Amino acid sequence: MRAANLCRTPLASWVDMDATAADTAIATIAAPQHGAFARRQATAAGITERQLRQRVSTGRLRDLGEQVLLVHGAHLTWRLKVCIATLAATGGVASHRTAAALWRLPGFAENLIEVTREMASTAASKHAKVHRSRWLPAHHVVMIDGIRVTTVARTLFDLAAVV
Repeated sequence: MRAANLCRTPLASWVDMDATAADTAIATIAAPQHGAFARRQATAAGITERQLRQRVSTGRLRDLGEQVLLVHGAHLTWRLKVCIATLAATGGVASHRTAAALWRLPGFAENLIEVTREMASTAASKHAKVHRSRWLPAHHVVMIDGIRVTTVARTLFDLAAVV
């Protein structure tokens, strides 16, 4: 058989996943994160920018800026706000007084929102006070209630700089 007779259809990467699959993927990503998710999470799951824009225009999603979206009907609690702040930058993590409140350390209320980002991240945040760190290894980060947060030991270390 000659190569010229072989049919080679290129991968149709321009075809969006169907609406039901997109909605299911969004729900799967957003549910453990209090209804919030980062655009990068959605696109990694195969959801296109066009699909996200369509859902924002119909009110099914709310664009919070800083590449974070919120599903319709999510209640804007303090924990959701913390989750939004951590999602706003790749590698963002709840830290300092926010982490202390999440760990339920005495004397720290659920009111301030502070996150730590890698030093390379220069973006400010409208969602939180941002701290920058030269060193934030993976073993200093855990999950609490769907939120990336510093470990207790790292939190105590960070608190020494602000309290």
